[in-house]
This record gives sequence, structure tokens and C-alpha cells, in this order.
Amino acid sequence: LLGGGISTRLLQRGYGVNAVRKGIMLCAALLVLPVPVALTAHSYPLAIAIIALTLAAHQAFSTNLFALIADVVPQEKVGRVTAFGAFSGNIGGLVIAKVAGLVLSAGLGYLPLFGFAAISYLLAIGWIQLLVPVIRTVDGPPGAREIVPAH
Repeated sequence: LLGGGISTRLLQRGYGVNAVRKGIMLCAALLVLPVPVALTAHSYPLAIAIIALTLAAHQAFSTNLFALIADVVPQEKVGRVTAFGAFSGNIGGLVIAKVAGLVLSAGLGYLPLFGFAAISYLLAIGWIQLLVPVIRTVDGPPGAREIVPAH
């Protein structure tokens, strides 16, 4: 709830969509980094707190990622782009499930999986920055959006 609420308030206060979306996604990505520490936590409450923080950060990231689609895609195509993203995410989930099974069957434990989870959000925000260097909402008819390439 915080990821969506904070972004809404910042946008209402006049902050740019580029800084708000990417800033919140970067903060969420940084909050996921400690997830491997849950494996070495000496108490269940600490392990649960670390995993809960990770799950909350995931939701903040996801909320702003879905909002980013609405920011950069014409209104009439938001559904298609969101559906394609969800489909791609589900295919990725299938691959990760298979990889997780192979990693665990090989006796490697959860550390490689938690390590990948820790960095995956930073990799995602890196790809977003590479593909959409500047997000800017332009004035115009409803649904009119523009992505401005980096120079």
C-alpha cells in the first residue's frame, strides 16, 4: 500500500513521473537486498520480518511497474501490454520453478535462489532505465504519453 500511496502523493505534489516511478522502484529493489540474511537469522521472528519486508518491497515494485505501463502506453493499449507482461511473468515463473527444483535437487540449498531474488529487482530497474531512460507525461488528449530517449 505504501508504494502506491507514496507515488500518488508525490505525483500530486508535482514531482515528475520519471523520478517518482523509478525512485520508488529503486527503493523497493534496495529493500529486497537483505533477503538472503533470512537464511542465517538466529530467530524465526527476524527471518519472518526480513521475508515480510521483501514481500512488501515486491508489492511496491509491482504496483509502480503496473502504473508505469499506464504512464507510457496509450490508454487503449494498456490492457494488451499489461496482459503481455503478465504472460511473460508467468513464463518466467515456470522457468524459475524449474531452476529452483534443479538447484534444490543438486543440494545447493536456498542461498542461490535467495541471492538471485536479492539482485533481480536491481537488474529489472537497470533494464527499465536502459529501455526507458526518461519517462515524461505530455499534455494532450487522454492517454497521450511520450517516452523521451536519453541523449
